[in-house]
This record gives sequence, C-alpha cells and structure tokens, in this order.
Amino acid sequence: MKRLLIVALLLLSSCKAADSPQLSELTLASGGFETLGHDVARVSPMPARPVPAGSSVENIRLVAEGKAQAGFAAIDFCLLAAQGEQPFGRALPLRALAVLPEDYVQVVVRADSTITNFAALSKKRVVVGPPMVANVTANRVIDATRIDVVRMELSTSDASAALRSGDVAAIVHIGGLPSQVVTDLGIPIRVLPLPIGVEELTSRFGDIYVARTIPAGTYQSTVSVETFGIPNLYLVREDLPDKAAYQLTQLLFKARPQLDRRQAAAASPLPLHPGAVRFYQESKPFAGMP
Repeated sequence: MKRLLIVALLLLSSCKAADSPQLSELTLASGGFETLGHDVARVSPMPARPVPAGSSVENIRLVAEGKAQAGFAAIDFCLLAAQGEQPFGRALPLRALAVLPEDYVQVVVRADSTITNFAALSKKRVVVGPPMVANVTANRVIDATRIDVVRMELSTSDASAALRSGDVAAIVHIGGLPSQVVTDLGIPIRVLPLPIGVEELTSRFGDIYVARTIPAGTYQSTVSVETFGIPNLYLVREDLPDKAAYQLTQLLFKARPQLDRRQAAAASPLPLHPGAVRFYQESKPFAGMP
C-alpha cells in the first residue's frame, strides 16, 4: 500500500505548479471545525475568513460552488460527494489537500439513566444529527448494530436540550476529544461502548472507519470506551490552481505543525490535488520508507 501511494505521488508530480497564481484572499468552510479554521486563518499571509456555520455537507457545497477556496469535511460525506450520492445528487469536482485526524463516534446518555449499553436503546429516541443533514456515520453505525432505535433529527442545541430534559435517550455525536458539545451539556453523562467491530463497517463501506478507544477520564467516566474514528479531509475544488493548492497545504502545517505528514498524505476517497502532491514531495514525508 505504501509503495503504491509513493508511485501515485510520483505520477502526479508531472502536474506543474510553478506558473499557477497564488491566492490573494482565503475563505475557509469550517463549520464543525471552527478551531482548525481559526488556526489556519491566523497564520495566513493573505486576508482569511473562516465560515464557521454549518456542517460537513455545507462545507463541501461551499467549496464545490466556489464560495470558499478550501474547507473541512468528514471522509464519508466526501466520498458521497465524489460519487454524486445523496445528499449531493451529483458528483462534485473536489480534490483533497490532506487527510486530517479522526473524529470519534460518541453515543452519549445521561449518567442517571438506566441505559448502560447500546442494546438498551432499542425502541428509544436517539438523535442522529440535524434535520436534512442527519449524520451519515451515526446512521451507518446504528444500521450495523441492527438495533431498532427511533431516529431523531435535531440541531445540536435542540439535541442537547432534549437530552437534558429526558425527551431523548441518547445523542450520537461525531467529534473530537473532548468534544465541547458534550462538555457543554452541563449534566453528568455516560458514553456507551459500541457492540460491533470495525469489520462490520468496513465490509459495507470500505476502509474509512477505524477502531478507536475513548480514554478513561475524557469526560466523567473512569473506564475507557470502545468506538470508531472517522477521518476528515482538507479539500478544495479540482480546478484550483496548483500553486494555490500548494500554498493552502503549506498553511495547514504552519497552523498545525504537529500533524503527521505521512498520515495527511495517505489515501483518501478523493485524489490528492497536484499542488498538494508537490508539497508532500518537497517535504518528503515518505523519506526512509521501504
């Protein structure tokens, strides 16, 4: 796999970036990735404006429509966009600049509830995401468990209020650790382990989900919780000039120097933009690989 990826990078190196113009301003579609959007904008030498409202779906649409030069989105939504599947309806002209660290599937219940495992959610109301753009990952995980829950589509604020009041039994939240959405609930919570292995998801959807553990102490729990991670992508339109794509990739690592460049250059459902390929070739993330 590593050798194939290196070959792909070398083949793409024929795309020249030197004569393409750089960006004079930057709009970042960063809904759900507000901290990352702010960090990239902060180190940008050009005027930069993060657009924090929305979700992966809105971020993808903003980039595809040319209303943002770059954006962030979960890999499963990016794959749907590349294939023209719902909620997009047509294949969108997108390319990746980097694979970003995973978000975690977090099935959150009130700590004072009698629900201690996922099976106990059977026939109960569970929030899977906002109206019109319910989370793909949440629905796929529930489908794989084969447990019949009543799926609710609520905004983040409404979902939080519903969990606090007991109107819903659980929220399936996809986010980093610890997630501000969870910590801002203001009530004691419990995160449920998932009753399925990663093989259940990869057999259906490919190698885009990974087994992960929520460490003990992340929230109030004294035990670790088995779950899944879903990587994210830093994406642009495929017709973005190569030099601009190089510049945007460079900005990401200036904003987040701790990111693993090998992981960022790893295979994704979207091809790497040639400008990003050039950046990785010059920064040599694969030096020393067999």
